[in-house]
Amino acid sequence: MESYEKLVTELKTLAKYGSALSLLSWDEEVNLPARAHSYRGEVNALLSSDFHNRLTKQETYDLVAKLSEPGIFSGLSDDQKTVVRETKRDLDMARKLPTEFVEKMSLLTTKAFGVWVEARKKQDFALFAPILEEMLAMKKREAELLGYKTSPYDALLDEFEPGMTTGSVDAVFKPLGQELSKLIASVKSEPAVIAASNYPKAAQEVLSDRIARQLGYDMDAGRIDVSPHPFTISFHTTDVRVTTRYDETDFWVSLGSTIHEVGHGLYEQGLPEEHFGTPLGEAVSLGIHESQSRSWENFVGRSRAFANYLHPVLTELFPGISYSPEQLYRWLNRVRPNLIRVESDEVTYNMHIILRYELEKALIEGDLNVADLPAAWNEKVKKYLGLDVPNDALGVLQDVHWSHGSIGYFPTYTLGNLYAAQFFNAAKKALPDMEKDFAAGNFSGFLGWLRENIHSQGRRYTSAELVKKVTGEELNAKYLLDHLREKVALAN
Repeated sequence: MESYEKLVTELKTLAKYGSALSLLSWDEEVNLPARAHSYRGEVNALLSSDFHNRLTKQETYDLVAKLSEPGIFSGLSDDQKTVVRETKRDLDMARKLPTEFVEKMSLLTTKAFGVWVEARKKQDFALFAPILEEMLAMKKREAELLGYKTSPYDALLDEFEPGMTTGSVDAVFKPLGQELSKLIASVKSEPAVIAASNYPKAAQEVLSDRIARQLGYDMDAGRIDVSPHPFTISFHTTDVRVTTRYDETDFWVSLGSTIHEVGHGLYEQGLPEEHFGTPLGEAVSLGIHESQSRSWENFVGRSRAFANYLHPVLTELFPGISYSPEQLYRWLNRVRPNLIRVESDEVTYNMHIILRYELEKALIEGDLNVADLPAAWNEKVKKYLGLDVPNDALGVLQDVHWSHGSIGYFPTYTLGNLYAAQFFNAAKKALPDMEKDFAAGNFSGFLGWLRENIHSQGRRYTSAELVKKVTGEELNAKYLLDHLREKVALAN
């Protein structure tokens, strides 16, 4: 159909513009000199406004509206219906945001990232507070432009996890938080330890590269770099990049981050290349995306089978280590509250997400002032994790998300853990020898299962529909809680 082909051509052209903007974003976090943020902000703002204007132009909207007419829509294939339906959703949202707003937001996020880096380095929230005030004002305005029924936070959350609301998040998070608090309180023993060792950065770089390749990450279509906050970015299925960071006293700081980001990267590399630029070539949601990274980091990377595979690799690269595979496994699964979210164990991790969700929702709904944020943060860390926060860098400034304007993002991490547990349970049923394969360094079976059931689907289904299709039931916290109870039992 000519109208449909015309739409797909325009979407693929837009994707190329989007790839260029993403490349600038990657460069900003990996390579950009400190003094360059201001000018880069001007460049980003110009290109973002041009992209927005092209995305929301009347001709494209008319084309989608025509294809959405019942008489025409009913004659489309299932794939075509997905593209038209999801594109209409995207355009309906984008057209609610004026170009001037998009340009201003682009300028602000580039500036805010530079300020966040400096404030974090100096451990001083006061440096970041004024620009966070600006960001919150913009996000509140964005919520008003997008529209909502109950809470302005709903409009922002919907951008990352379509269809999700504060009501549905609360319905999951409140009982989950109560169960997690009981689990954390039930931990009796001291965390498992392994003998101290030196892990030179050069050897860790080799380790990250080797494990990434072994898991299935195509290094001819990707790369691993260093950034203050590890992330994954995709310009195309043939160019998906990840970053990590290194600590020479703890190899898992890097390797855990690498495996996590590779999980995201495998999803992006596994999306159908022929559909790149259309909803069929895009991830379902940030929660489903997070389920992929958490599956690899936790359900694979912290498994006994993986520890047995990893141990000889570690002894080869770091000859001084003296611990056994079983000691390594127990150490990877130690349960101890940590100030840093990305370095937290599986049992306490979700409490980090719950406290961030509660704080940013309160900020957006006007129940918390920016000036009071560090104290509120520290109070929740004490309440949920039993820890005292010594400085802002280890507290309220540790995450990059608010400088990016990614408010509404944090809940997707816990949703991703819930999805991951349920998906992994289904994969084990389909692949009974999967964990034996992990011990042998063979991860192709699990990756193939993810490719078939999740990656290849694009945005054909909503998150809820995908979970039901893949696992046979609706989202159920039982699988994550059972998994975490095993970790506590191991710790005790």
